Parts: sequence; structure tokens; C-alpha cells
Amino acid sequence: MANKAPRFTRQHFEFIADFFGPITCPDGIVKMSEHLADTNPDFNADKFTDRATSAWEAAHIKPHEDHLSMIESKNVA
Repeated sequence: MANKAPRFTRQHFEFIADFFGPITCPDGIVKMSEHLADTNPDFNADKFTDRATSAWEAAHIKPHEDHLSMIESKNVA
């Protein structure tokens, strides 16, 4: 019996990117994308990778204090 991949939709991909993106590493995101490509012929690997990477960055990369000051000063002016 062949191992058949489930048929995922955009909603599934968005959930996976948002949920698993922050708890995996960027290399893992690329590997997930490669495996998810088998679940839907319309799968957009670049879009998935961008969304999952953004979720990872939001969870792990904090702006430097000087950068925050620069942003705040632009918002005041």
C-alpha cells in the first residue's frame, strides 16, 4: 500500500506556517515546504516559506533598542 499524502488547502498551510514556524528552525521550514508540496499541486512554496519565516522571526528576533528609538522618532515627526 502506497503512502498517500493528504490533500491540504491554503487554510491548512497558513495554520502550519503560523503554528509550526515559530517552533522550528529556518532550515526546518524549508524542509516542511518540500514535504508539503506533495499535498497540493497548487502549493506555493515561496509564500509558505515567507509566512513561516516571518512567524519564526517574530518569535525569535527582537529589534535592537536603537532601532526601536529610530522607529518611534519617525512616528513622532
